Amino acid sequence: MLPPRLGLALWALRASFGTLAIASGLGRAHLASTPDRLAACLELGAGVLVFTPFTAAAASFLTGWLLLLALVSLLAGGPGDRAASDLVLAAGAFTLARLTRVNESSLAG
Repeated sequence: MLPPRLGLALWALRASFGTLAIASGLGRAHLASTPDRLAACLELGAGVLVFTPFTAAAASFLTGWLLLLALVSLLAGGPGDRAASDLVLAAGAFTLARLTRVNESSLAG
């Protein structure tokens, strides 16, 4: 089990990334195109899963998703600050996945 201070940080990351993914999915859901609706479903699903025992898997998905969004933004000539923001968020999602796995392994062993 993680020390209490790290446990609190883990919950802060869970709350942040779960809420972020759900809000992003809801914001994208109203868009008309099929790819946007598919992306909305993926984001909503990952956001909900962050609050379940599947946190590590959902956070790993969000890490890859955010890296992909950063890459697409850069290749499309979008603003660099958007890509940088997605990269920072990906680092946070990666941290959530790793902390969750460490916590799970310490509880199991």
